[in-house]
Amino acid sequence: MNILLPILLVVLLFYVFFRFVPTENLIPHPDPATSFETAEKRLQTWAEAEAELPLQEVCKTKFLSHGYQTEQVILFLHGYTTCPEQFAELGQMFFEKGYNVLIPCLSHHGWKDRLTDELKYLTAEELAEYGNRSMDIARGLGKKVIVLGISGGGTVVSWLAQNRDDLDVAVPLAAFLRMYVLPAFLTIPFINLFSLLPNFFIWWDPRTKDKNPYSIYYAYPRYSFRTLAEVMRLGLAVKRQAKRREPAAGKILVMENDFDMGVSNAEIERLTELWKAHKPEKVNSYHFEREMKMLHDIITPGTPGIPTAEIYTRILNEVEAMDTDNPIESEK
Repeated sequence: MNILLPILLVVLLFYVFFRFVPTENLIPHPDPATSFETAEKRLQTWAEAEAELPLQEVCKTKFLSHGYQTEQVILFLHGYTTCPEQFAELGQMFFEKGYNVLIPCLSHHGWKDRLTDELKYLTAEELAEYGNRSMDIARGLGKKVIVLGISGGGTVVSWLAQNRDDLDVAVPLAAFLRMYVLPAFLTIPFINLFSLLPNFFIWWDPRTKDKNPYSIYYAYPRYSFRTLAEVMRLGLAVKRQAKRREPAAGKILVMENDFDMGVSNAEIERLTELWKAHKPEKVNSYHFEREMKMLHDIITPGTPGIPTAEIYTRILNEVEAMDTDNPIESEK
């Protein structure tokens, strides 16, 4: 009995530090809509499935439509633990500029019960399918497809940028590839450890819990460590793919919040450099200055300390600048 515990600890440490994290199945299976009508039918099927779920009304998939295929469609992918309402105001700005706008709801998100444990079922495979399916629909809604996502949605955008050659402009914003506090060498051990342990939830703010002023009424006030590891697993897949081949998207604009203490900007910059090593003319970067002192979520309306009107205008201007037929100049 005395020797059993040390053996178990050695086995656990070996598993955590040396197990190969599987990512080879995280590849797209494109089936793009070939017309506006086909895309609308797929959205109707999506809406019918959502109607069977206990979703908050504001968290159902949003489609701002001009009634025909526009020159540009923008697809917004919301963050981990939040829902499509996060992008409602920014989406309206793009709609008024002539874009069709699609904001789909990610599986296990947006439930009326904000303390549901539904989030624990989210996997990297579902994240990839969410991005792939959303992209397929968007292809029928506009001649050019722009995809922008924040945090976990930014991770999905990064995966699409790497894998979908029918994506015109990819804009990962504050992509969650690794936690700010987690050293790079612990990324794989973290994924392995929390895929093995029983799931548990952590409050975004342990002091205020479900009264967290930074957690808006439609977002979950806590997160699952297991699914946090799943988001990181998708990010790991992107990095492995980026080492082997160039990104598939036409152009990529990587957006960072330099004051962000939620995600690792160093990891975002490593991925950016991998992309630039293949095709520097495809990739550009944009930084929201450290002096603005903004926390991670710079998109959700009403977040304390976030000048969303300014943020939205800057995003709109940068996306429209990228959405041209001219090659971009890579940063030196």
